[in-house]
Amino acid sequence: MSESGARAPKRRYARGVASRDEIIVAATSLFSEVGFYETSLRAIAEKVGMTHPGLLHHFANKDDLLMAVLDYRDRADQKWLEENFTLTEFVSGEAIARLLERNMSLPGAIGLFTKLSAEATNPEHPAHAYFVQRYEWVCGIYADGVRQAQVAGLFKKSVDPSDTACAFVALLDGMQLQWLLGGREAHETLPRMARIVDKFIEPLRA
Repeated sequence: MSESGARAPKRRYARGVASRDEIIVAATSLFSEVGFYETSLRAIAEKVGMTHPGLLHHFANKDDLLMAVLDYRDRADQKWLEENFTLTEFVSGEAIARLLERNMSLPGAIGLFTKLSAEATNPEHPAHAYFVQRYEWVCGIYADGVRQAQVAGLFKKSVDPSDTACAFVALLDGMQLQWLLGGREAHETLPRMARIVDKFIEPLRA
């Protein structure tokens, strides 16, 4: 077998991975623009220059693609959190400010999350269970951060970790929704968001 022949399968495999990621990115864009129910697999296939059968080679149906989109986002978010969050910066609000800045650099992702989370309040929505579990997971992360800050003497012992985490997640989601509705540039909104986050955290500090 020639050297070029030996490499051919690797090229085909690499292209398959790229196609899958391209589909996920395109689906993220369309789901955020027009909604999950209104988006067809054919429209997604057209956006990435594929045939409908070609897309079905990667994803069996639209529900399967939706869960891949959500998993893709979660893996990216988890990686970012692991690389950027420290306890000190969480307490100071710096880490949250960077998280907001990062999210606002991806308006399509925020739009997708906002639209899908609203649609998924319907128990029949394919992502309903996902969003219920995701909010439990996200609130759990913030509650653990509050507990660690209390152990370190950085937050008051009287603070309830679960209630604080729930309020914090609601605050962040609400600010991002208002930003989407306002249509302003991120650099115009971020300083105000950072001030609001600091006002929320300040009474918690020991």
